[in-house]
Amino acid sequence: MRGLEHDQWNSLETLVNMSQNQMLGATSVRAEPERSDGSVAIVAHAERGDLDVKTRYVLHPDRPHALRIETRATRLPAN
Repeated sequence: MRGLEHDQWNSLETLVNMSQNQMLGATSVRAEPERSDGSVAIVAHAERGDLDVKTRYVLHPDRPHALRIETRATRLPAN
């Protein structure tokens, strides 16, 4: 999958409740290899206190101008 000439990536900050005042900050970022359907993804992981958040940013060749964002938040057991 080829990107567009004007493609750029600004930030991988995970927002809590879509608030820019409550950013978690990515602790790790990884690229996923191209899948059989042609989609590619970047996964950002953030952890703070008892909250674990993984956000997956997906591009698919059938919709090259749409970025799908999947976020999974998990409450970790208290220590």
